[in-house]
Formats: sequence, structure tokens, C-alpha cells
Amino acid sequence: MGQQSASLCGAARSVDQSKPGSCSCCDALQVGQVSTPTANVAQALQKTTETNKIDDVVLLLYEEMQQAETNGHRMPLTIVFVERKLRADKVAEALRAETISAAALHGGLSQVLT
Repeated sequence: MGQQSASLCGAARSVDQSKPGSCSCCDALQVGQVSTPTANVAQALQKTTETNKIDDVVLLLYEEMQQAETNGHRMPLTIVFVERKLRADKVAEALRAETISAAALHGGLSQVLT
């Protein structure tokens, strides 16, 4: 498989991905090889609605936890990316309510040890 690369442009104009440096307004920035996750990392995309997002995340992780227990494994480490600090807190709270160990990590957390 050949190497793939992506071009970024700071202007709100399209850049021809097949021609490096094709941006007419500036020099395009080349962003190395587009890579895939390592073999021991699984990625998933689940389509949902705004109102069901948190419930669907809880359901997916709960199913993953049950499957791990059935197979005699520990729950795999999981990262859930969200757009806002408040959403991170809500997702972590919802997971903990379902006995799934979770912590929110974002820039609004206190750095004081209590």
C-alpha cells in the first residue's frame, strides 16, 4: 500500500489533495503519512441521535463489559471523546451510575489535591 498524505490550508478554500502544494493562496502544509491504529486498538463509529448519545454510549460500554466478563477478560480501557467539558462530566456520571468505572478529563478540572 502506498503512502497517503493530507494537505492543510489556513484559508477557507479547497486544497487539491492529490497535488501537494496546490493551494493558490499559501504554501500547503504536508502532514506526513495517514496512518491506521495499531492492531490492539479497536475504533468504532456508532450513529445515534442527540437525545440518545449518552444512553447509547452507556449501552455500548455495558455490552463490552459483559462480553469481556463472559470471555474471562477485564473490561478494555476505553476513551470516549466529547465536544464540551460539561458533556464529559455528564458522560462520566452516567457511566458511574451504571457501575462502569469512569472519570472525566478536561481543562476545567481543579489541580488541587483533596
